Amino acid sequence: MKPIEHITSNTYGLENEVGTVEYMALTKCNRYLVTTSLERLLKVWDLQEVKSLVTIEDAHSNTITGLLLTSDDSSIITSSFDMTIKIWDLKEGKCTHT
Repeated sequence: MKPIEHITSNTYGLENEVGTVEYMALTKCNRYLVTTSLERLLKVWDLQEVKSLVTIEDAHSNTITGLLLTSDDSSIITSSFDMTIKIWDLKEGKCTHT
C-alpha cells in the first residue's frame, strides 16, 4: 500500500480533480475511500492503486449533506438538500435506490 501522504497529495491537492471535499468514508478493509464534494461530486478511490474507480458528477441535484457506507461496505448512502436519499453500488457507482 502507498503511504497516505502520497494519496493525499494526489487526490485532495488537485482542485480540478475533486473540488472541495465535504465528506469522506473509509471502508473497513481500508482499501476504498469515498468522497463527496460541494460540487455534488461522488468519488470512490482505490487506495492501493492510488486512483479513482468511480466518478459521479451531479450525484444529487443539490448539495450533498451526508455520506455513509453500509456495514458490508457494498453500498454508499448519500443524502442531499434536494430532499432525497440515494443508495449507490460501491464498485459500479450506479444508483440502486432513490
